[in-house]
Amino acid sequence: MFKQALTESLSCLPKHTGLAVAFVDVDRFKLVNDSLGHDAGDLLLRVVAERLLHVSRDRDLVARFGGDEFTLLLHDVPDSSVALTVADRIEEILRRPVTIAGVETYVTASVGVAVAGPLPHGVNAGEAADHLLRDADTAMYLAKESGRARTELFDERRGRAGSQRLTIANSLHRAIERDEFRVFYQPVVDARSGVIHGFEALLRWEHAAGQLIAPAEFISVAEDTGLIVPIGAWVMRSACRHAARWNAHAAVQGQPPITVSVNLAPRQFDAGDLVETVRDALAATTLSPDLLWLEITESALMRDTASTTATLRDLRRLGVHLSIDDFGTGYSSLSYLKRFPVEALKIDQSFTDGLGTEPEDTAIVTAVVGLAHALNLRAIAEGVETAAQLEHLRELGCDGAQGYYFGRPTAQDDLGDDPRAPFAASVALSTATWGKTPTTGP
Repeated sequence: MFKQALTESLSCLPKHTGLAVAFVDVDRFKLVNDSLGHDAGDLLLRVVAERLLHVSRDRDLVARFGGDEFTLLLHDVPDSSVALTVADRIEEILRRPVTIAGVETYVTASVGVAVAGPLPHGVNAGEAADHLLRDADTAMYLAKESGRARTELFDERRGRAGSQRLTIANSLHRAIERDEFRVFYQPVVDARSGVIHGFEALLRWEHAAGQLIAPAEFISVAEDTGLIVPIGAWVMRSACRHAARWNAHAAVQGQPPITVSVNLAPRQFDAGDLVETVRDALAATTLSPDLLWLEITESALMRDTASTTATLRDLRRLGVHLSIDDFGTGYSSLSYLKRFPVEALKIDQSFTDGLGTEPEDTAIVTAVVGLAHALNLRAIAEGVETAAQLEHLRELGCDGAQGYYFGRPTAQDDLGDDPRAPFAASVALSTATWGKTPTTGP
């Protein structure tokens, strides 16, 4: 009915005026449903509907579009300022507390607004209505990405970005079905001995079009859509399977064991089955838990500390190891280092870049290594690209290092049963400079 009304309004829109669509999504509605029950959620939806009717104008149309999403058709909109004024009223009235199931609850909404004028001759009103709804929906998602509880006005530039994210999301669904993901590995070197003791698993997407897509281009979309959960489970199984094969070969050759590190996304903690996912991957591949390291970002650790702490302790009980990735770039609340059972800190590349050339970066790396050792944790530097950086890290007593200086991420298919072999020459050359590289200057 809403789409029909929008189509009819567009088809007979007078000159010198316009209309707008406001797309309203209740923020964190699932939290109310999960914590207070579905009856409470239904009551909240009725309250939201009543409040939207209260702030709408006589000629406006309010509809529940689906789930916790509402749409408003705003007539007589000469420019976007009128629509934004209505959106401000929506934001204001929804912020007022409402008592549900005896609990005073505060609600916010993300609002997307799209404005249209009279249609050019020959333009189909039904298609225009679909485009306008899509644009308002896109603006609403931009509001959510910008922190929720806000309004975004659709514009073409950001709309293209939103459309691109939708295209990526659709392609990711197909990528899972078509087995288009690949795991690449980068060596982690003992900074004291120069021995490769492990590898970090890095996800790549081999798109059907033929190009290899880096995580920076699709991971945020995968996290927003929840697809990171099945993708992460696939990476976990793949990395454990590869590491089990490497270690079987290493045992036959009398070589030391090889660890594998796998990154965890915040949404994997939210899914509630992370421990089972890791346990199942270890059981299916017979990889020793002692050879698996899981890397967690600071932001993931701080989302829900009670739940996260319980999950991390359950993971440690499995026998796997835990490290904090990109240390110093997130919340950096040092109190969590006492609460969470982590065993290593990974120094972010942004700090390693300036090691020895930028006093601030050098001071930060020095402090992180010292902090890690004071807490009986390992310190591992990421993004090592020069001999000077490596020499600095050795002098500071850093435990491990990884980066292009030792080797670029390499596809599993190119590593075979002995992943150390392809990197042996480059690592040997890299470590041969120890003690010979000046530690000052560029």
